[in-house]
Amino acid sequence: MAYEPKTWRLSDYQAGATKPDALDPQTSGDLWKIWDVARHDSVHCLYAVVNAGNRTGAHTHPDANHYTVVIKGTALVWIEGTIVRLEEGDIVSIPTGVLHDFGADTTGECWVVDLTTPPFDPEKMQFDPSREAEIAEAFQAAMTPRP
Repeated sequence: MAYEPKTWRLSDYQAGATKPDALDPQTSGDLWKIWDVARHDSVHCLYAVVNAGNRTGAHTHPDANHYTVVIKGTALVWIEGTIVRLEEGDIVSIPTGVLHDFGADTTGECWVVDLTTPPFDPEKMQFDPSREAEIAEAFQAAMTPRP
């Protein structure tokens, strides 16, 4: 039997042809959405989108390291007091247990491919609003001003 490659097309997810596997708990999908792409014993690959000008909310992942690749748009990522701007093709590493908040710039939605090891469970995300004022101020300063 010949090998048949398995492929995924971002355009299918952007067009809404595939139902998300996880939605943000704050608004049920107005802020961000996640689609499982492939899941194995040691790695999880997913697509995610954060809508323009929105953030995930400060949280940790107690179960996995994340390697996130921006594939469309511009991301702003607050990690333990430091904000990083990521453009298409950039990658950020977010270790297990590190407080972070992932957002999209005001210029448009931000699509990412996220590789986690071991596989992560969105239900285990631990949200922490205790630093919200600090984080909101950092995002505001880093965002592209709206026209």
